[in-house]
Amino acid sequence: MTHPPRAPAPASSSAAGPGPPLVAPMPSTDSLQASLPDLDGMNDLDKVHFSQDVLRVLDRHLYPNGSPTDFISPETTPSAARLPSELDMLLNVVIPIVISFTEHHSTQISALASYLRGKLLASGACPDFLPKDQRQAFKDFEVAARSGEARGWFRLGRDYEGVGDLGRARECFERGRSKGDCESTYRMGMANLLGQLHLSPDPSTALPLLRAASSQTTPDFPQPSYVYGMLLAGELSTPAPIPPHLLLPPTAPPSDALHAQQQSSREALERAAHFGLAPAQYKMGYLYEHASLGTTYDPLMSVQWYSLASQGGEIEADMALSKWFLCGAEGHFGKNEDLARTFAEKAARRGHPNGCFAMGYYFELGIGGRQDRDQAKKWYQRAAKLNNPDAIQRLAALSAPQPQQMTLSEHQSRLNDTLVRRHTQAKIRSDYLSTRRAPPRDSSRAQAKLDAARIDEARLSSATPVSPVPGNGRPYSTSGLVSPNPNAVRSPALPASATHASPKPSGSPAPPQVSTPAPAPQRGYILQDSLVPALPPPESFPGDPGPRKKGPQTFAEMGFVSKPVQDEGCVIM
Repeated sequence: MTHPPRAPAPASSSAAGPGPPLVAPMPSTDSLQASLPDLDGMNDLDKVHFSQDVLRVLDRHLYPNGSPTDFISPETTPSAARLPSELDMLLNVVIPIVISFTEHHSTQISALASYLRGKLLASGACPDFLPKDQRQAFKDFEVAARSGEARGWFRLGRDYEGVGDLGRARECFERGRSKGDCESTYRMGMANLLGQLHLSPDPSTALPLLRAASSQTTPDFPQPSYVYGMLLAGELSTPAPIPPHLLLPPTAPPSDALHAQQQSSREALERAAHFGLAPAQYKMGYLYEHASLGTTYDPLMSVQWYSLASQGGEIEADMALSKWFLCGAEGHFGKNEDLARTFAEKAARRGHPNGCFAMGYYFELGIGGRQDRDQAKKWYQRAAKLNNPDAIQRLAALSAPQPQQMTLSEHQSRLNDTLVRRHTQAKIRSDYLSTRRAPPRDSSRAQAKLDAARIDEARLSSATPVSPVPGNGRPYSTSGLVSPNPNAVRSPALPASATHASPKPSGSPAPPQVSTPAPAPQRGYILQDSLVPALPPPESFPGDPGPRKKGPQTFAEMGFVSKPVQDEGCVIM
């Protein structure tokens, strides 16, 4: 049987040897079909758990962009896509079990069966067995809740909330919270944070509830850990300011308290990633790539998390993988221009502006395939229609009376000045942080590297901007790439700073400040009437579109239905 897996231990570097799997095992059509011959020999409790696993697979087909639960928008409409024949066959086996077990003599079994039947009735996903019937679904959820299936209280609360009876909705959520239901606890946490359900914004009440929901996260509902982790990371803006004693801002002086908060943030994000939430998997890849939140620089772990996020449909992960394979990681893996083009094309085919630009760039230079100016212009035109400013510049350069085609030497120079340099600086920062609490006897060499990185960053930051050029996604001059102010590109509703101060043990001297090369603006959240999540996009390819425009305002717009997530653009370097 597939029961909710335990949360993973804190993230470990790929160099640390075998550890818990990156992601929790989830039921699949293949694994369930393999277990089907054993169904008759199972006890009744295992049979209803098997049925629940089949319905979990059904949920992933009905709601391919994420959980259908959303505290702001109406319930998501299930996908009209035809169910695979294998899944349809499994449903034909388990739905009669669910229906019959609602009258089971065991309260535990009948409660779970009633909850599952309620879900089927509410969605109308299997009309041949259970036509859509919201009234009967409500009755099933009530029976389930009063018989001990705590998730039923959340569904009852959502039904009351849907008809505007916020008093009864709040009572149901409180009942579920008191019984340890993750969704109900999270709902009450968000209501107190955002001032919903006729409650006033109250961070002092919200934070403990969100922390509890994060610790209760399951594969069916991983969003609480993601939101709590992003909140601790300082990437959520709330209607009521959160007092510093509850949540240290990223700009707080380095301290053991800030270090502990960053660690809690990483653990919460990893928990959500472990349970399959693609935006959280992207965020973990970002942390390992940029050594953010005190995370160890680890290219292999970064690529693994980005790959999982890519499989989960996170388009920014495709661009992040394209960039990793464009330059490789010394000592970890070599560059692979074929894969760089493959992932860029995957993003481009889905309409990513910078993915389209990357394809034009790759065709112009012959990276990962043939050199083809006509194809380059074709992709640049697509990117230009999607408002990528670098594409417009490259089109102008290639259409001039004397076409100004980029050379491989120019490309390599820019690559070294952007992606390679940022990865080097992330490694230096990571190495320093890993030895900070136990300084080596002779740290002069490490100190010299840090000083050099600091001086180099100062030079880069003071470079005179000329014009955006393909190759780094940001303005550059002959003296180097300009590192834009990371605060300037964040949404006005977000905290003033997106950077995370390095933790410092009490009493230890402050280390030299190594500024991060403005790792992609953190596509933070805007928590007002609704929760507007957004992932931090990786730095870009040739030609960053500059200050990010305000991101999607609903989960539907972001393609992630239900809980807080994120989005935004990225280029090549």
